[in-house]
Parts: sequence; structure tokens; C-alpha cells
Amino acid sequence: MGNTAKESGEIERLFSNRFASETGSEKKVLLQGIKGSLVLSIIRSALQNGWTVAIIREDASNDYLQHAQSELGSHLHVVAHQDYDAPLVYAGPDCKPLDLWLSENRSASSARPYAWREDECALILFTSGSTGMPKGVCHSLGNIIRSAELFSEHFEIDSSDHLYCLAPIHSMSGLRSLLLPLVSEAAVTIADNHSAPFLSIIKEIPQLKPTKIVCGPVFIKQLAAYGKRIIEHIQSVEALLCTGADLDEADRATVMQVFGVPVVNYYGLTETAGIVLAETIAKQTENCLPPPCEGCQIVLTTVEDSSQLFQLGITGPNMFLGYLGEPLLRTSSFDTGDLVQKTAHEQLRLVGRSSGAVKAPTTEWIFPSLLEGWLKSQANIDDAVVKGCRISGGYGVEIWVECSMPFDYSAMDKSIVQQFGIEYMPAKWHNAVIKRNPLGKVDQIIEKTGF
Repeated sequence: MGNTAKESGEIERLFSNRFASETGSEKKVLLQGIKGSLVLSIIRSALQNGWTVAIIREDASNDYLQHAQSELGSHLHVVAHQDYDAPLVYAGPDCKPLDLWLSENRSASSARPYAWREDECALILFTSGSTGMPKGVCHSLGNIIRSAELFSEHFEIDSSDHLYCLAPIHSMSGLRSLLLPLVSEAAVTIADNHSAPFLSIIKEIPQLKPTKIVCGPVFIKQLAAYGKRIIEHIQSVEALLCTGADLDEADRATVMQVFGVPVVNYYGLTETAGIVLAETIAKQTENCLPPPCEGCQIVLTTVEDSSQLFQLGITGPNMFLGYLGEPLLRTSSFDTGDLVQKTAHEQLRLVGRSSGAVKAPTTEWIFPSLLEGWLKSQANIDDAVVKGCRISGGYGVEIWVECSMPFDYSAMDKSIVQQFGIEYMPAKWHNAVIKRNPLGKVDQIIEKTGF
């Protein structure tokens, strides 16, 4: 991950000394765009000295960043800057290069490592709420360490493994992978450029020789599309660990058949410290949610006005403490906001978000995510986003599609009604460019004119 163990140890010592002597903030540090071994050194030394670490996405807009910073209160902000070789450190109105900031204190830290309580916020990751502004998800250090232990044990990660993580560190999958060496002897590499073209990532794999890759559904779709043309590039890979609700089963089947590598689905939210439901490398289950991991349980609550829909809850030892700015409380359960149905074999199928499900004028429930998944499987559609929208008497659906070929939306209207029913007749179509992060979540929708 860049520096040698000796160099990383020296950098970590410098940070530890500096954090121990810093008195100008409330012991909170916000990291943005810091990569490689440097970010791990900062996190470890901050936690050892009782500092809460918050991590925000590298490309956060000014409004997004300012909202997060106002919620965080007094803090240090360590940010990579494209015009400088070294990161910058902001302490209130003051800004200094990282090297200068580190050199301002040369006394050695003699304090014992800080003892974090289970009800104390040690790490904060930001997720976008319904308004698009960041919500700080607060976790204890114990939550993240146990999540890393669960991940390592569930996927049989040991000293013979090299894990290559395509998720950014501001996501739970990325942060957990970064901290995995604390609980496992496996080697870990975090991809530095998460927006790199697919073939650039593929070309790195023969040099890295990872045994397992943490990825999202977008990466699986791209593997399926390229198929045998890139088979020589991933010969070292023994398993693809995929997180994200949009895993396409046809893509998974293609990848497993062409490359002979299991695609293992796991489910979790930032609020649950990530992984709570997961398949195993030895056994996968199609078209349904994975079973609970060790120590986790599923709790179902019947949705009002429906005998077939259930709201998915999770109990486990690693539930978040609350959102930044709210009272923090240790709990053992979390309502995920996801809606599920039971299959004929009593397994669970994810059908949408409770916040996204809407009622049509006929009072029937509409699940935009179901339509979105179907649209993305159509040959002439590269990507799609479906949302509920207000229409006369209730709700309908509004659709954004990205297409590389001419698109006949009138014909698609007919296909949608035939497949899903009249309630799903689109109220409005948009031609768009849809940008997603490596785990498949929408980052930006840019509308285009015409179809």
C-alpha cells in the first residue's frame, strides 16, 4: 500500500505525537481524499489518541462538505489537493501543508492508547439522506473491528489472501477493508482511483494478483460484458465479493460460467456496520436475500394494507449509535427501510425501499426499484433510474434512461404495462447520463435533450 512497514511506523509515530499535542479542536478529524498507507496511519494514530475520525467522499460538492462540517462542529480537516503534492490541514481559518503541521510538535507521546467505550463515537461515515445532504453515521470502534472480524471469518480470509477493494474508504466496505489488517494477516490493496475506466482496473489485477475482490454490481456487469476477452487478467482471483442490491443474476451466471469464479453476494448498510446477510464462497442463492451472518437475525414487520409485504429489520452486535447531531444510543436493532416478499420456499426477495414504494391512484403499491431492475436488463438500455412521482389521484413513476442506441419509449411503455400492469405506465421519460459509484449507487444524473 505504498510505504514500507518501517516508513509507515515512523509516519504513524509523527501523527500520534501531533494528535497528542493538538489542543485547537474538539478531537475530531475529517479526512477527504487521503489514500494508501497514509490514511491508515492517520486513522490509527488518531484513534490511539482519542480522536474521532470522520471520512467524507473525495468529490464532495461545496454544499455537501459545508453541511457535513457544520454538523461535525470544531475539527481538523485533512484534505488532498490537486495543486499540492502533500495534503493540507485546515484548523479553523488556518491552513498548512501536512508536513509543516506535523513538524510543529516534536515531543514524543507517552500516553497510553485511548480506551474507547462501546457507546462512544469513534468513526463517522457520511451517507446522503433524502435531501441529498450528508447524514453522519456514528459508530463505535468495537462495531467496526467486529465487522472486520465477521467479514474475515465469513469469507475465510487469511494470511494466504490478497484482498483488492474497489470500494472507496468513505464507504463501509472500503473502511472495513482498510482496517482488515488489524484483525487478519491478509494483504489488502485499496483502489486509489475509484472512477478509473474498467479496463484500467482489469490491467492492474495481473500485477496485484489478488485472491479476492470486493466490488459492486457494476463491476460484475462489466466482467460479464467483456467475458473471455479478459479471462487471462483475473486468473489469480478465487472469489468476487459483491455488495449492492442491484446484482443482476444473468450477469452473475455469465461471470461464474466464463471465469469459473464464484460471485458472492452480501448485504449490509452503513448503519449496520456493513455485512449482516451474506452468501458463502461455497454456496450462493439466486434471486433472494442471503441468509443472516453469525450473530445477526432478520426481523420482519408486516406492512400496513398488505399481507404480502414485510419491512426488513436486522438485529446484531454492530448497529450504529445514531446520526451525527442527534443523541447517541447503543442499540441492537435497525429498521433497514427495505421491503421484502417471501418466496414459495420461505426465502426473502428484496422488492424496494419503504421510502421509495408509492401507491398508485388504484391504491396498488408501486415499487420503482422493481421496474428499474427490469429496465436495466433490457438490451437497448445501458442504465436506468426510476422514482415515484405525483400524478392525479396518487403516484406514478418517472424514468431516467441512458442509452447508446436510439430509444423508442412509446414501445417501451407498452412493454412495461404488459410486464407490470397499468399502474407502472411511466408518467415521464428523461434521456440522461447516469453516473454511479463503484458500488452501483447513483452519484449524478445529467439530463440530455431528445431521445
